[in-house]
Amino acid sequence: MRIALEPSWLILNFREPQQTLSWAVQGGGFQTAQNVVWHQIKNQDLPQDRDPHLFLLEKLKAKGLSPAIAMLTSAELSRYQDVSKELEGLAVRSIGTVGMTNALRVGDTASLNAAGTINLLCAVSRPLSQPALVEALSIAV
Repeated sequence: MRIALEPSWLILNFREPQQTLSWAVQGGGFQTAQNVVWHQIKNQDLPQDRDPHLFLLEKLKAKGLSPAIAMLTSAELSRYQDVSKELEGLAVRSIGTVGMTNALRVGDTASLNAAGTINLLCAVSRPLSQPALVEALSIAV
């Protein structure tokens, strides 16, 4: 996989399309995708009356990145983390960003006035069945 860091974009490109499972703003659910992208935003970019999905679709189309699995973040993209491990012939790679401007705990009242996320991509070197993808996603989060 190849990673490109551009102003307000972190773009990950797989050599070939991959089966994915996510709850990303764009491309959530079970999908097949070759690109996974993070788009950095500021609070003012996404007021309460703006649909995040439509906003992101517009940005992806303008950038020529549609279709893609895409996430929004307030995190500084240049600080992304990339970790790889291999064990018994299975390679796992995780790429993540953390934006904590809306840090809440379970049970806290939700707030719509601050963007902040933890976005994590986990890739494994072997295809997984759909039940295995669900298990892998639940373990990762």
